[in-house]
This record gives sequence, structure tokens and C-alpha cells, in this order.
Amino acid sequence: MSDADYSLQNILTNLAVRVGEMEGLLKAFREQWRDQDTAAGLGRSVTHGKIELLTLQVERLANDIMHLQQDFAEFKEEVDAEVMPHILTGKYARERKAGAKAAIAGVYAGAVVLISALAYLADRLVAWLTHK
Repeated sequence: MSDADYSLQNILTNLAVRVGEMEGLLKAFREQWRDQDTAAGLGRSVTHGKIELLTLQVERLANDIMHLQQDFAEFKEEVDAEVMPHILTGKYARERKAGAKAAIAGVYAGAVVLISALAYLADRLVAWLTHK
């Protein structure tokens, strides 16, 4: 073999080695990309599953809130029918008691004013009769 053939053989061998290295590198990248795509697909499916679970929980919570609203409406009807009359009776009794106290205070104030006026008139009458 001549030097030119040997040098061409070296170049071709080096080229073949480099092509092999690039092929191996491309295979490694392709495998890595496939693994990443698989992992991303699994991540997306896990995320989608979590969103579905969250959606179900929100629907269940909305359903529970609706039932609570119905329970509160029924409870309000029971309270209005059974408890409120007792509360109102007590409230009205307190209002009547406060009104009676105010009325008694007004009567006593009127009596004091009347007695004071009569006492003043009696004093003026006595003073006029004894003035002579």
C-alpha cells in the first residue's frame, strides 16, 4: 500500500470511528428523549388524575354545601315554629316590665309634682291668711 492509500485508509477509519461515535451519541439522545417523553406523558397523566380527583372533591363539597343549606332551612323552620315563640314571649315580657316601670315612674313624678304644687299652694294660702 502506498502512503496515499494508507493515509486514505486512516482518514476513512477515523471517519468511520467518528460516524460510529455520532451514531452512538444520537442513539443515546434518542433514548434520553424517549425516556423524557415517557416521563412527561406519565407526569401529565398523573397531573390529569389529580385534577380529576380535585374536581370530584369540589363537586362533593358543593353537594355537601347544598345539603347543609337544606338542613339550615329546615332547622330555621323548626326554630321559628318552636323556639322563637318562647324567645318572643320573654322579649315581650321584658318590654312589658320596662313599660310598667316607665309608667310607674311617670305616675310617681306626677304625684310628686301634684304634692309639691299643693304644698306650695297651702304655704301661699297660710301666708296670705296670716299676713293680716
